[in-house]
Amino acid sequence: MALSVEEAGALLGISRDLAYDLVASRQLPSVRLGRRLVVPR
Repeated sequence: MALSVEEAGALLGISRDLAYDLVASRQLPSVRLGRRLVVPR
């Protein structure tokens, strides 16, 4: 199961922009599924 970056950010209590920044800096693990970027649960 995986969450969107927005959903992961909401669960962590951080903004959408910060969640994407953490993904970009590899501090938040993510996987690209086609065009979609998801965070493993």
